[in-house]
Amino acid sequence: MGRCQAAKWNLLDASQLRKNFLKKGVTADTPLIVYSPDISAASRVAFAAYYLGVKNIKIIDGGQQAWKKAGLPLQKKSDQPKKVTDFGSNTVAHPEAYIKTPADLLQAEKKKPDLKLVSTRSWKEYIGDISGYSYIKEAGEPKGAIYGRVSKSSSDVAYLTNADGTIKDPKAELAYWAKKGITPDQEVVFYMWDRLAGLRSIFSRQGRGL
Repeated sequence: MGRCQAAKWNLLDASQLRKNFLKKGVTADTPLIVYSPDISAASRVAFAAYYLGVKNIKIIDGGQQAWKKAGLPLQKKSDQPKKVTDFGSNTVAHPEAYIKTPADLLQAEKKKPDLKLVSTRSWKEYIGDISGYSYIKEAGEPKGAIYGRVSKSSSDVAYLTNADGTIKDPKAELAYWAKKGITPDQEVVFYMWDRLAGLRSIFSRQGRGL
C-alpha cells in the first residue's frame, strides 16, 4: 500500500510524458511557461519538460499568487490547446538529470566519488525522527547524504522561498551550502522520499543560476 502510494509521485516513463505533452500542444520547440499556487507542481512539470528536451521553459516566480497580487485577471474556464503529433525527438534530451533507482545512484557515485548527495528533507526527517509521510514507515537517509536545509516539512522548500512564494535571494543558502561543500562546480544529486519532491530545489537552484 505504502509503496504504491509513493509510486504515484514518481516521474512517468518518457513515452508517456511525451504523449501527455503532445496532448497539450507542447513540443521540444514550444516556449513553455508554467505556474502553480506554489513552486511545487510547476517545478515538477518544468523538470519533466526539461528531461524530455523542451528547449525554452520558464516558471512564474511566485506562481498564481504573484499574478493575483499584480491585479491581473483570472478566468474560470479551461482553454483547450490543439493536440500535436510530433514532439521533435524520440530520445530523452537530459537523461543525466534524473537518477531513477538506488542502483543508478550507486553507479553514479562509483563513477564520480566526489558527487554530493543532498537531502532536501526537513531536519526531523533527516535525523530519522520521522519519515515525513503517512504511507512510509521507514525513516533515515542514504549513507553519506548531506543535509541541504531546504524544507521545514515534507511539502515545502521553505528555506528557498519567501512568504509570498517567490524565490529568496540565494546568498544565505549559498553560504550554507558552500560550508557543506555544495558548490556550482560540483555534481549534485537532490532527493526526497518521493523522487519528484527534490525537483523543487533543483529548479529553485537553477533559477538562480547555480
